[in-house]
Amino acid sequence: MTFASIIVGLSDGLKWTRDCWDHDEFIYLQEGSKLYHDDARNKFLREAAVSGPIDIMPHIDKMCKGGKVLIGWVPSQEDFFATDWYIPEEYDVLKLKRDKCGNCRSYRKVRKICEITERSVDSEDDACEEWS
Repeated sequence: MTFASIIVGLSDGLKWTRDCWDHDEFIYLQEGSKLYHDDARNKFLREAAVSGPIDIMPHIDKMCKGGKVLIGWVPSQEDFFATDWYIPEEYDVLKLKRDKCGNCRSYRKVRKICEITERSVDSEDDACEEWS
């Protein structure tokens, strides 16, 4: 999988990793949010938020070894051109489940993973029956 291919998956809430990374390392899209004065841990941000909340833009973060998070991860040239990107096991299509009320809450995610990984699914029922 190429980096260009995973952008769509990041936008849909999937996390991605590379073969050459440790098993607990992955990237994900962090949605935008607002930072309020009382929540700012940095004095510069507190000062900036006095007149109102600060908009934090969406960005890609990386979960690193040891449970550390790199906020605002930027891919290297190697990452851009690598072809070893994949969805970590816990996001594998085979592990997506149907929710208790009978609606397949993961169907959109299943469809997106199928598009990206070139698997096929024809309907919500197929996704839920085959992969539950």
